[in-house]
Amino acid sequence: MTQRILACLLHVFLFSTAGLAAPLFTEGFNAEISVKGRHRQAQTGLPVKHGFDAMPGWARLGADMPAHFVERSAGDWALMVVAGEADQNVFTMKKGFAANDAGHTYTVAFEVAPAVYQALSQTTAADDQLAVELLRADATVLKKHMVKPGKWQRKALFTSHTFSYVGDGSGPLRFRISPVYTSGTRFYGAIDALQVFSSKAEAENAVRKRAADAKRAREEFTRQAQRLEQLPPLEKDWIFQADGKPTAARAMQEIAWARELAQRIGKASAKLDVSAELKQLGELEQKLGDKMKGAPAAELYLAVRRVKRAITFKNPAVDFSRILLVDNPYPGGRHESAHLHGYRSRGKGR
Repeated sequence: MTQRILACLLHVFLFSTAGLAAPLFTEGFNAEISVKGRHRQAQTGLPVKHGFDAMPGWARLGADMPAHFVERSAGDWALMVVAGEADQNVFTMKKGFAANDAGHTYTVAFEVAPAVYQALSQTTAADDQLAVELLRADATVLKKHMVKPGKWQRKALFTSHTFSYVGDGSGPLRFRISPVYTSGTRFYGAIDALQVFSSKAEAENAVRKRAADAKRAREEFTRQAQRLEQLPPLEKDWIFQADGKPTAARAMQEIAWARELAQRIGKASAKLDVSAELKQLGELEQKLGDKMKGAPAAELYLAVRRVKRAITFKNPAVDFSRILLVDNPYPGGRHESAHLHGYRSRGKGR
């Protein structure tokens, strides 16, 4: 993991259309949602977030299954569509867009990929499909397009797709995205960069430009995510504590907390010497001061956390040679965090 990788991610703008015809509609699936959980995608290490709210401007049918999003590169999220039954995780726009002149041929462009969260039993299968539909104001279907994202092959490989439709002059149109449910519970694919263009040529030009701009950033981001997966468990947890975003601003905040910690435990012992650690914090602060606020700074962030940990272990209270471990019975309930709650325990620990 290097500063060069992290710094370049900040400046990637995946939907630049400089010199190209502007799309009539764009959905990048990057809007913030109320997040219930964050983790990393199996085998790729890419960040995943999930929540029970739809994206702003969209409605969602089958709300008992969370909406999942995978981060392809810094700030570029794709919608992953999972379903365990029919009519689950069906996403429909609330308001329409103007791209429906009678007799005019429009082109829709988007990217899809096979998907998974953490359970490899839920990966996209070879014949799984997503439906991308254009709805009129009365919810009738103007155009329906089926696409196979492909079988999961240990990575989120996005491919570009287009299809055309002829406007009928009936008014604004809305998109509906849904899994073509067959059986079981799994991800039917991921979708991103959904756009509408006035012509096929405009769509093809935009797709080529976006692919060229995004390829390097996504390759770098994937490598960075894989490197994060190779970190020691403790440092992985430090990254998780920063919500997966070890920015310069977060590192500065950790420096402030580390100094408060040093001051607090310094009162407990006159012999405590943390001068070396405080000096290190000052040097790291100077390096961070040269960075833009909010910029990725994973290496410096981890360096700050190491210094903070060193201060913690100088606390006179942290002076022991034995650790007490409690063997708790397997908890009741099926949720993965059930073991954290005493009231879920079955029997007594030992």
